Amino acid sequence: MPEPLATGILAALVSITAPCAVVSSGESILIGGVGALVSLLLVEVVNWMQIDDPCAAAAIHGGGGTGPSWGPLPPSPY
Repeated sequence: MPEPLATGILAALVSITAPCAVVSSGESILIGGVGALVSLLLVEVVNWMQIDDPCAAAAIHGGGGTGPSWGPLPPSPY
């Protein structure tokens, strides 16, 4: 169980890094939570596709922050 917990925490940190200057504390918790959930789902997709990613780096950064990301989207209307 520590591996999904660590993946979720890292993805939450990645997802809140970009918008940290323009969101409140409550919004940052929401953004981090959604980023963690997206990342955990991507871990399952990567495993289902049988892609070798032992440290879940693709899911952490892809789900939490870069590419088709969740992190920069919420504050984008500013």
